[in-house]
Amino acid sequence: MKKSIADRYAKAFFLAGNIPVETKQHELTWFTDVLNEQPQLKQMLQTPVIPYEKRHALLTKLLKQKDLSTLSFHFFLLLLECRRIDYLSAITNAFATLVDEIKNTRRITVKTAQPLSTDKQAQLIKSIETMCQQTIHATYSTEPSLLGGIIVQIGDTVYDNSLRKQLENITL
Repeated sequence: MKKSIADRYAKAFFLAGNIPVETKQHELTWFTDVLNEQPQLKQMLQTPVIPYEKRHALLTKLLKQKDLSTLSFHFFLLLLECRRIDYLSAITNAFATLVDEIKNTRRITVKTAQPLSTDKQAQLIKSIETMCQQTIHATYSTEPSLLGGIIVQIGDTVYDNSLRKQLENITL
């Protein structure tokens, strides 16, 4: 349910106004980062114990310190009013997905037992771009428990070609 609500807010923000998508994304990411870096602030904005007027004043003061577009300014206040501050990270992720769609870009996650060389990373990206016919942005991580091989996640699909998985399949 949280994802569907976040998707709706992200789409509404994506389609609203006539400012560049990159500006919206930058401002949305900035606000998300501020609240993630200051969990006490996020908690203050979410708690119904503090009267709405005080939370509104606090958020307005924070937002005025940054040169935000009017659209972003009011969108963030709307999130406060509708009690959706807790959805901000999910909204930011959903917005990034919409931006990726218009740019024909896809984000993937790559896990390996040991770090891949730059050449291996380039080869992997090139082959996945050919397969998906999209520009690929990869996030790499190492997981020694894989023992060897690679796990690639593209959207909801996971390609597990790790040695650990192969050994598990043998024992079954």
